[in-house]
Amino acid sequence: MVAEVPHAAVALDPLFAILNDVLAEAFPCEAFAPYRVYVNRILPTDTTFPHRDSEPQSGDVTVLYYVNEQWMREWGGETIFFDDEGDARIAIAPRPGRIVAFRGDLEHRVGVPTRLCTTDRLTLAYKVRRTEARR
Repeated sequence: MVAEVPHAAVALDPLFAILNDVLAEAFPCEAFAPYRVYVNRILPTDTTFPHRDSEPQSGDVTVLYYVNEQWMREWGGETIFFDDEGDARIAIAPRPGRIVAFRGDLEHRVGVPTRLCTTDRLTLAYKVRRTEARR
């Protein structure tokens, strides 16, 4: 389940200033503009598939903010990143308040929580398009 965040909220909510600071630190020579923002809800009964958020070489970036106030390790739900051969290379645990920025053309899969999980897995996806190089 996905809930879109209105563009006006992006300009007003202080969380997005933090996400933009993360972007500037991770990609210091690039400028970006948001093109899509949404909250993603994953349940233990869901199924997810490996995918890419953008076309290869686009320069787009996805910033994930893990929204849950509490997350237990036994609940699973890790975001898995794959290499070009399709092997899992990195797993990011959905710890509360964690922020991960990555190129949108990296193949990844949203982690489904285990049946032990007592809540929904929530992430805010802040997707930005490269606009120009910073000077």
